[in-house]
Amino acid sequence: MKYLIIATICFVSINLSAQKVLLSGTILNFHNQMQVEDLSEIRELSLPNLERTFIPDSAGKFSVSFHLTAPNYFRIGRNILYLSPGDILLVTLDYMAPEKAHFAGNSAASIAANQYLESTPFPKGGSFLNAGDHIKNNIQATIDTVLVIASERKKTLDSYQHLTKEFYRNEEVRIHADLANSLWHIPTYFLWKYPVKKETIPDFMDSVQKITTPYIVKHLSDYVDPTYLKLVVFRDMIAVNQKAIPEIKKNRKIQEFIRACDLFDKLQELENKQEILALKPAIDSIQTLDYRTAIINTYDKKLGLTNGDQAKDLTLTNRAGKPVKLSSLKGKVIYIDIWATWCGPCIEELPQLEKLRKKFAQNKEIEFISLSIEDDKQKWKNYISKNNMQGTQMIIDRSLLNDYNVISIPRVIILNKNFTIAAMFGGLPSKTKTVDFLNQLVGGYSPK
Repeated sequence: MKYLIIATICFVSINLSAQKVLLSGTILNFHNQMQVEDLSEIRELSLPNLERTFIPDSAGKFSVSFHLTAPNYFRIGRNILYLSPGDILLVTLDYMAPEKAHFAGNSAASIAANQYLESTPFPKGGSFLNAGDHIKNNIQATIDTVLVIASERKKTLDSYQHLTKEFYRNEEVRIHADLANSLWHIPTYFLWKYPVKKETIPDFMDSVQKITTPYIVKHLSDYVDPTYLKLVVFRDMIAVNQKAIPEIKKNRKIQEFIRACDLFDKLQELENKQEILALKPAIDSIQTLDYRTAIINTYDKKLGLTNGDQAKDLTLTNRAGKPVKLSSLKGKVIYIDIWATWCGPCIEELPQLEKLRKKFAQNKEIEFISLSIEDDKQKWKNYISKNNMQGTQMIIDRSLLNDYNVISIPRVIILNKNFTIAAMFGGLPSKTKTVDFLNQLVGGYSPK
């Protein structure tokens, strides 16, 4: 009985900690499929997935909900969000102007945090360098400039009320990490603005690094704590400053995260199942449960369908509403172009697909399928009718494509005549090599 009580208490506590987050509102200047993207370190160890996806309507209205067990950073479009279990947030986001976001909701702390994050520096733009806008005509002047900007950012953080202690501490560390990131990128952006002779670049890079490294060490060495791995810019900086900051090498969990990232990168590159299986002992040696679980999920997916495997059959629906088995086309090379009306890059590929289809129009050994994953079948029908789309037009519920790991589109899957997978991630219609690949398949060639 004692064990039953303990188990019940654990179950209840787990369920109480996982509360729903509800986001709704309007997102402007973006009508594609969107995602509330996880920005935590677990994202670095995970393949893309369909969690927290939504499609705004024609007016940009949307609503999405999901469970959350602890506060975390997310991103929608170009806005970084900080969400906590139980948050109900009404938002207005402009993809072209993230600083114009508006927030309302049930938590003053959540509203304040997300208002502060509207002007979060972009790490890939060199943080406080603002993609080179703040580069001065000499290195020290540039360093002095970013130090001032960082100081102003800290004043802005201090001016906000209602922030939780955890959020405040995270953002304080982000300022130091953004400063380090700015210093790290000074030579790159400086050379863009003030080019030097090619033969002098190595010496220039070395000289700048000698000046900036002490600043980087000063602003990072006191914050070598795995708690801050949830910050993208912090992760970037600890990865490139291991030699300069001994504390990074000494921190077991941070080192394990770096090792886990290396394993994930290897997994992504591998297609041979024996090579994938060979990584299992290294994955099992990861002691941090969250890291190990994330990589195992990737490992399991990589051991799913891949090139050379027998294809999984699918039931498609044609424009007349009739079911069609994919296997009914066995004996032909099958080129499947997956798209949706809300996917801009997909729409750009459609004319190229028609050109590709026409190139093989006289060849009866190949079938081109334009396969939509549209949620609204009538919208799909209206689109293909309005645009007079030719060829084989089909539609399918996206969830039925799980075996093929269809996460993002446009996506192409190519099957051999014997109904095996020739290319899980085939060449798009616009790619010049696609024609050569299809010619090989039609001629009986089967790539390994």
